[in-house]
Amino acid sequence: VLDAGALAILADSVRLQDLLRERGAVTILTPHDGEFARLGGAVQGVGRLGAALAMARQRDAVVVLKGPGTVIAAPDGTCFVDVEGGPVLATAGSGDVLSGIIGALLAQSLARGDIRRVSDAARMAAAGCWLHGRAGNLAGAEGQPVTASSLIYSLGRALTTRLSDRLDKVRGGDEVIITKRGHSIARLVPMDDGGSSVDAALTTLLAIRGRSLPGPETMRDFIHEGRRW
Repeated sequence: VLDAGALAILADSVRLQDLLRERGAVTILTPHDGEFARLGGAVQGVGRLGAALAMARQRDAVVVLKGPGTVIAAPDGTCFVDVEGGPVLATAGSGDVLSGIIGALLAQSLARGDIRRVSDAARMAAAGCWLHGRAGNLAGAEGQPVTASSLIYSLGRALTTRLSDRLDKVRGGDEVIITKRGHSIARLVPMDDGGSSVDAALTTLLAIRGRSLPGPETMRDFIHEGRRW
């Protein structure tokens, strides 16, 4: 995952650009507009999405073009636009946090064998952008200036609220499908008894994963205590 100074070095070295294209492993570039221009990207005429895709193909790398509506593009044509977050993320160190999140998600996925195609890496980058944006929104809601440190402290809550969003949808009457590696592993459906059925369904899901909820805890309690499921 290349950001900041690494992008500047890459922009100034034709040899490194050639090596980048020759790499067998996945590379993710995370430029803002200024760094993107220095790397030779041109937004005018094709828009941000088209420009990011053109650079992804030119550099043979996943490109995360940061800004309003961050664009994630891969050489195979896979593209995402992240609409989470906002102006609160325009703070010193925010990009460093994003690079760290993407790097961590990529490393975990590589360790599990989940990165089989460049599009898989693009999905991890998109997930990192979403998580970064949600953490920024949560940190900004505190009424204090958002800093890199507050972004990091908000990451846990960002993950928790993602699960809470799903639970709220089920409690509101919607069906939610939980997937892993593109395959459905559980289906949560609303029932007449409301929230208790959601907790029962999630307890069943835990049992599928070889885990169980001790006592009368709800999934929210389980997550808030920092335990994994």
